[in-house]
Amino acid sequence: LCDSFEGTDTIIDGFTITGGSALNGGGLNCNESSPTIINCIFDSNSAEFGGGVRCYSGSPTITNCTFTENTSSWSGGAIYCWSYSNPTITNCTFTANTATKYGGAIEITWNSDGVVEDCIFTANVANELGGAVIASHTVDITNSTFIGNITNNRGSAIFHSGGYENEISTISNCTISANSSSNNGGAVYCGRNITIDSCAISSNQGGGVYINNDTKDPPFLSNSVICGNDAFQ
Repeated sequence: LCDSFEGTDTIIDGFTITGGSALNGGGLNCNESSPTIINCIFDSNSAEFGGGVRCYSGSPTITNCTFTENTSSWSGGAIYCWSYSNPTITNCTFTANTATKYGGAIEITWNSDGVVEDCIFTANVANELGGAVIASHTVDITNSTFIGNITNNRGSAIFHSGGYENEISTISNCTISANSSSNNGGAVYCGRNITIDSCAISSNQGGGVYINNDTKDPPFLSNSVICGNDAFQ
């Protein structure tokens, strides 16, 4: 538990955290704290919010970590960040994490922005939205791979509902393949103000990219290959 306004000089390095259970943050709960978390393994932890890590009003740096088979009974199977949290998640692996509602691996929400870079998401599951990642404000996802993630609704790899008018999110240099949504929700669900650049989106069930019809500021797609995706009829 980080609960005393810890900053980046609080370093959690090289731990294996397994079998933890809590209401918030089964492995680690960060309240108004911004620790540096590096070279850690979060395995088989569980919580209502953030099976592995939960962040409230903090900006943790999470690097070179592995999240496997963590579970959330609501949101954020591996990581849940909310209320002005701004996580930076780099070079991490997320495998077989699950959420009953949203964000099989990660949820970033409630006025929170995030950076996800050089990460691998495999076989994560959310029953409703965002098989791997769900974000409601600004998120920048780069150089990451999404394979075999599942949702029973929309956004089997990424669900982005969109932020404020002046906020632009990006998905760039990503491989998004063989993910599955059962409601034609697309591997990537796009709300407002998002740019998809230099991505390969292929062989997904339920469609490749879903664009919300109510979106006032539609996504901008460039230099990307979207092919071989199947939508249900």
